[in-house]
Amino acid sequence: VPPFLIMCMRHIEERGLDASRPGLYRECGDLRKINELRDALLRGKVCGKDMTKYDVHVVCGALKDFLRWLPEPLVTYNLHSAFLDVGSSGSHSDAERLVRHLAEANRHTLSMLMLHFQQITSAHEIRMDASNLAKVFGPTIIGYRDNADMLAVTYRQQTVVELLISLRSEFW
Repeated sequence: VPPFLIMCMRHIEERGLDASRPGLYRECGDLRKINELRDALLRGKVCGKDMTKYDVHVVCGALKDFLRWLPEPLVTYNLHSAFLDVGSSGSHSDAERLVRHLAEANRHTLSMLMLHFQQITSAHEIRMDASNLAKVFGPTIIGYRDNADMLAVTYRQQTVVELLISLRSEFW
C-alpha cells in the first residue's frame, strides 16, 4: 500500500470523523494546497505529523487525486467487465473471489481503502454512507475501459464500490 495513502487515510480518520466535518470527500479542498500536499508527500517531504497544518478536505482531495492519477484503476482493466457484472448481481461471494484475482498490490490497497470507507460510513454524523462514497470513488476505483462507455458504466461502477464497501471487514 503506498505510504501516501496510508498517511492520508490515517489523518482523515484521526481528524475528520466528527460532526464538524460533514461531507468528507464531497467537499472540495483548496486546489493549490491539495497540489502542494500531494507534491510534498510524493517527494517524501511530509510525514504524518506535518499533515496537521492541512485541512481534512485538502487531505481528502490529495487522496482522490492520487487514485485518479494511477496508470490503471485499482480494479484492473483485465477484470473491469467481471467487476461490473458482479456489481449487477450483488453477490458477495463472487465479489470476494474477484478481489482475490487482483494483483497483490492492488488487492492490499483496495483492502485498506475499503476498511477506511467502512470507518467513514460508521461515523454517521459526517453523513457519508456507502452510496455517497461509491458515487465519489466509483469512477476512480473501477475506471473506464474507454471514453465511449462513460455514461453507460457510471451507475454500475457505483454499485460495485457500494458492494465492495459492504463486504465484511474480516474479508478485507
